[in-house]
Amino acid sequence: MMMQIWNDPQKRERLFLILYLLLFAIVAVSVAFVQPIDNTPPWFENPPDEHARFRIPLFIARYGHLPVGTEPEMANLYGGLYAMRPSLGLYVMALLLRLLISFGADGFALVFAARLVNVTCGICMAYVVYRLSKLLFAREEIRLLFCCMVMYLPQHLFLHTYVNNESMNLLSVAMMLYAVTVLYREGFSARICILLTAAWIMCILTNFNAYAFVLCTGILFLARFIGGSAGERHFDTKRFLRFGLPVILAVLIGTGWWFVRMYLLWDGDIFGLRATEAFHETVGVMQIGNDASTPGEALSLFLENNGPGILARSFVALYGSMSLAAPEWYYICYGLFLLPGMLAGCAALVPGIRKADARQRFFWLLIFAACMITIVLWIRYVLYTDFQPQARYIMPMLIPLYVFMVRGWEYLAEKLRQRKALCYLPQAATAVAVLALLYYVYRVAFRYYLDF
Repeated sequence: MMMQIWNDPQKRERLFLILYLLLFAIVAVSVAFVQPIDNTPPWFENPPDEHARFRIPLFIARYGHLPVGTEPEMANLYGGLYAMRPSLGLYVMALLLRLLISFGADGFALVFAARLVNVTCGICMAYVVYRLSKLLFAREEIRLLFCCMVMYLPQHLFLHTYVNNESMNLLSVAMMLYAVTVLYREGFSARICILLTAAWIMCILTNFNAYAFVLCTGILFLARFIGGSAGERHFDTKRFLRFGLPVILAVLIGTGWWFVRMYLLWDGDIFGLRATEAFHETVGVMQIGNDASTPGEALSLFLENNGPGILARSFVALYGSMSLAAPEWYYICYGLFLLPGMLAGCAALVPGIRKADARQRFFWLLIFAACMITIVLWIRYVLYTDFQPQARYIMPMLIPLYVFMVRGWEYLAEKLRQRKALCYLPQAATAVAVLALLYYVYRVAFRYYLDF
């Protein structure tokens, strides 16, 4: 039976999809279940600020409306700060909590239910990443490697296991990248327009960090209406009225209500920037910018406080409140695991650009620009607002980064496939990604969660 499945490419890929989604679900649910709810010194195994974020869906479930941020229930613990930001993921959790409360649920049952909303977002993202891999990579083993490297990165999986907005935000970025990739391969369709509309609304209403992807995929969307030969470019008005205008109107309606609400509540402060700054002053948030008069001084403070090292660890695996670290050798080995793909990706970049046509170059230039803008926003936030160089702020660029890296692994596999000892390099790299996840979650993190 197994040999029949293994020898049939379609059945083999279906089996991989089931196992891939199942493993993600098992690990994510187990982490969501064992993490503590409240601050737990001295190790602080609890997820970062979850107790503050959870106040928002709980408030909505109990009172039936969105909090402003000044209510007593939002006081302290940054609950008011999160209430001033668009939080679609938390609003979805509120619907589930309202149902559960009507049945008498309380305590951990409500927190776990809210966490499962993000676990579901993670599973959906895993499926979107799988569909994207089929568009980007022809070889089965390379697709397998890409899916596992993206979804089984320990820190990425962690973001889908507790109450936050990042989970839905990352799902929206995956949906955007998949939709525009299909758009540039197959053209416009109602399905792709609906997917893009949903992705943009989800992204705009979850996290400012990924707005660069809305901007750049929006440019790609509009550029697709430009057709004709190089010397006679024209804008396809008829197609725009059919596909473009409905999408734009739907996004404006789906997101505009939040910014109108903020405008009315905070005297025109539609992004809540002045309100957020006032909140920081009220609660005394540490701001590195207060101790530095120039960008250079802020950067020096960042380097002196081991900002790059914290960033690197929190990109790979740093659960709890950035407190559950793996042994030092784990991060070194993970870095060495990623390094060949990065170096080979650089080696494959120049010939790849030469082979690409103008439209492909434009496409990837915009995706690269989205990543760079995300990094710039992260640097500005870390240096001048909150000295916590957390990798979750740059996770929206994870998929493009790993597309580049896995292209490098594919390039290496092509160069080395004549050598029998190295012909299974992609499969070996996939096994490393899976084992690295299982080791950190069940050997490192669970040691704290279960007080081994």
